Amino acid sequence: LKLQFLYFIVTVKMAGSTDLEVLHAFKEVSCITDEVEAKAYLKAAGGNLNKAVEMFLKGVKPATWSWYSVDPRYHTPIMYPPEIAKELEDSYKSTQAEVKYYKDEKVFTINVRTMRQYNAAGYYRTVVRGDPTSTRKSSAAQLHTQEDYKKVIQMVDGMTKETMEWVTNPDKPVPEVVPPYDERQVSTAVKVFDEIIAVFLGCDEYKVKYDCREDEYHRDIEGLRAGEHVPEYFANVKGGHSMFRRKALSLLGLRNLLIKGVEIFNELKRKHFHGDMSQYSGDEGPNKMKWYTGNTVDLDTIVLRCTDQSLFDQMNKQNREEKKPDFRDFREFSESKQARNMAFASARVLIDNFLRRVTLSSSEMQERNVCLVESMSVPIAKDNASRGKWPMWQYINPDGRVNTFHVNVPDMSDVYGALLVASWHALRAYCVIRAMPSGEEQQDLLSRYFDECIEDTCFNQKWKSIEGFCKMLKERNTVDDVLAHLQKEHQGVFSIIADKEEDGKITPEEYKTEMIQATWKIVNEKCLKALNEEGNEEFITEEMVTKFVERRSC
Repeated sequence: LKLQFLYFIVTVKMAGSTDLEVLHAFKEVSCITDEVEAKAYLKAAGGNLNKAVEMFLKGVKPATWSWYSVDPRYHTPIMYPPEIAKELEDSYKSTQAEVKYYKDEKVFTINVRTMRQYNAAGYYRTVVRGDPTSTRKSSAAQLHTQEDYKKVIQMVDGMTKETMEWVTNPDKPVPEVVPPYDERQVSTAVKVFDEIIAVFLGCDEYKVKYDCREDEYHRDIEGLRAGEHVPEYFANVKGGHSMFRRKALSLLGLRNLLIKGVEIFNELKRKHFHGDMSQYSGDEGPNKMKWYTGNTVDLDTIVLRCTDQSLFDQMNKQNREEKKPDFRDFREFSESKQARNMAFASARVLIDNFLRRVTLSSSEMQERNVCLVESMSVPIAKDNASRGKWPMWQYINPDGRVNTFHVNVPDMSDVYGALLVASWHALRAYCVIRAMPSGEEQQDLLSRYFDECIEDTCFNQKWKSIEGFCKMLKERNTVDDVLAHLQKEHQGVFSIIADKEEDGKITPEEYKTEMIQATWKIVNEKCLKALNEEGNEEFITEEMVTKFVERRSC
């Protein structure tokens, strides 16, 4: 075989050989008849015939997937050698988590659970299991009719009805284990989300709008399918990734939560939503969420931001009224008794709310670090590893620009919303827009969808943005929406009436009467219409105007 190989090198590997000639030559030398397998060898060897045959002679089979790290400076792929790729693939399919990689007299540790390559100093870069040269796009399910989208809306409403009750009602009991969603419904949802991602990634308008840079490498995310690893990112941070990439990663993470959201929620629930990451195994709870979404939901809550300028000014105003000296800076305010009392009061409310939803015994409360005592000192956290160690702590970054008090419980509405609702309602909002008649309004709302609904924030805030966008869609073109916009558009007319009431020139009843008359005059002149509860368009009546003004005056 080696002699055949030498003959092959001399006679076949010549300038001008086509890929097809190279493939046939390799098949002849290796005696491999399966063309797919032969292509895999050549692909793993980077098209190098010599390396491909060496792999075959050594018995190194090409990995099903390519393995590479992503250069953090340019987001370009750095391929692993075939033998390391094989070790990584074997580890990925087994219980072994780490592979040692020796390069240029340096030792790197590759963790296939966190998908990171660490150097000796502990710094890391992202590792990807995929195809960096693939041009495949997400399989976008094109739903051709408005009825298709309406069916998805009905499906989502049925699936999330009970979950939304958990979000809004703290007394609503949550099952010990939240059951998984129907696989067929999840499959339908994923196909629509594939479409959302394809629309975003394929639109030049969004690339310009969200500053998609030429030096950024996006092929590692363009071909990702549902259920695959999403690279880590930091939300709402200047520098680093562009807004376009962060929004794309947000979409990929939301899609994965359709599949993994319930599973992650149940793992957090078993640990009583513990904020201490050391309480979770390598691929459990928050770690699993970060692997599948690139980010995670916060399991503690900020109860006081001492660097909030408006709060700082308000506290100094209060001090002056009470004949006390002003706080000189944010640090002095954070060390004051007032700041401590405010933080403790807010923390107590959040802990009580948490314990209404999560039943804990006395020993479990101690273990979960939620026993807040007024006389306790508030420790200073050094980094993220300190989170969850105490009932309450303070964090001050080195330059003092961040100075916050944290309580060791999440806002449970955020946890329910981020893991069990956000993805489904993001999907629903998209379908509501697609179910509209085609036209300028639909295109405007679609642009607003990627701008306002898919925000570059942590998951605690991301789901709130989704809910806010869904609320906007629901109230769009209703009587309240139309009349609110009308009063904003004619602010000069209505501010005169408001000023008269504020100055005591008219009574509250007279104020309402004048507001009704002024609003109705404009509505009547323009013959304005709005959508009723059934979604049908009708003229706005004087009675509707009266009810609107009365609601707003309460």
